Amino acid sequence: QPMGHLVSVRVQLAKADIEVSITQGLLGAASFTTSHVAQGTIEAGIDLTRLSAGDVSYDAAGDIYTVTLPPAQLTGCHVDYIRQYAYSGTILPVDRDQARQMAEYTALLEFRDDALESGILSRAEEQARLVFANLVGALTGSKAEIVFEQAVQLPLPPSCEPDPPGNWSYDPATQTWTQPE
Repeated sequence: QPMGHLVSVRVQLAKADIEVSITQGLLGAASFTTSHVAQGTIEAGIDLTRLSAGDVSYDAAGDIYTVTLPPAQLTGCHVDYIRQYAYSGTILPVDRDQARQMAEYTALLEFRDDALESGILSRAEEQARLVFANLVGALTGSKAEIVFEQAVQLPLPPSCEPDPPGNWSYDPATQTWTQPE
């Protein structure tokens, strides 16, 4: 995995009351619901592997470097802690760890979406602009203007777009997880 990312913003998030309802068994006889609390970290920054010599120009008359950076993107999404604190449902034996995996999946997607909605990418660009302007100034003694390529829909890193656990599927209409028979 290339290590050419400048992670310029890292946010930590927490959520409580992440409910997972699982419908399973004949006529739902082994159905149950669990509640979880989770903490996670979402990181954003700039992919420096996309920089080339053409992205840096120098204006001798104004003694200013112009650096064009790629748009900010998410660089990592992680659930750091998850705990199941409530359980209700069947008396039949069930795998509550599957519910934890589903809650972790749900929490990660909610953390990612919350971070994007709160403007993590624009904050990542602001921080990258400061870092690069200071770096260019320190190395050259010249002023630096940092601009960004127009934002495009970049693919999310695998840590920010996980697959649902196992072969389970989620039905938003009923807010339940089911497993094909």
